[in-house]
Amino acid sequence: MSIEHTPLRIATVQAGLGVPSTTARLATTLEEALVNEARAAGLEPSLTRVNVREIATAVTEATVTGFASETVESALEAVQDADLLIAVTPTFNASYSGLFKAFFDLLDAEAIANTPVILGATGGTARHSLVIDMAMRPLFSYLRAIPVPTSVFAASEDFASPGGAGSISVRAARIAEEALALVGARKASTANAGRPAPGSTGKNGARDDSVKRDSDGGQATVGTANPEVLHSPAGDFTPFDQIARKLSGNETER
Repeated sequence: MSIEHTPLRIATVQAGLGVPSTTARLATTLEEALVNEARAAGLEPSLTRVNVREIATAVTEATVTGFASETVESALEAVQDADLLIAVTPTFNASYSGLFKAFFDLLDAEAIANTPVILGATGGTARHSLVIDMAMRPLFSYLRAIPVPTSVFAASEDFASPGGAGSISVRAARIAEEALALVGARKASTANAGRPAPGSTGKNGARDDSVKRDSDGGQATVGTANPEVLHSPAGDFTPFDQIARKLSGNETER
């Protein structure tokens, strides 16, 4: 199975407060890496960005009143309909910002279930780098999303020194590869969900004979019942094998 030549809907939620904002810059870097990787894989990415700062008043009103404006509803729908989500927040008091959390509090409980999420955060120093694993991952795990294994925290010095093996762009490229592998696994899993179980009755009463009884009464799998390999956008290999191979040969800092 391949997901080539299919649309890929990407939604970015970034909660930077300044203009310009390092949080917005990190979001842009992640978007560019993901779009480039998607196009290289034969996908057709479309991108929607939610700058939470621009709808901050409406988000607050929706939190207090329980009624979301059309602007907020449109932003929530973009996030809910996305095949892949990018979430980036500044770090406040060792956690995500209140505005970032307020936006995601407006989502329905199942809105982003099973959706791969790229996690990014910014802060003044590397001392805040645990914000992703200690605050963001639990949030998206609770929402039943699928956080991408590699994440990126960018401190002020990261923007001052763009080069090097641990640069933001290098980490972003690695994250993009992992994210697309997860999207490929998700699409393949969804496609397989509607298939009849081996040995069950299919369309028009036809029986799936891919599972036969062997001579001693056990089950022997033959024909098309062999487990299907989940393919990533980049080629004929298991997505998680791709990730393992990339990580085993790449010592780039997370």
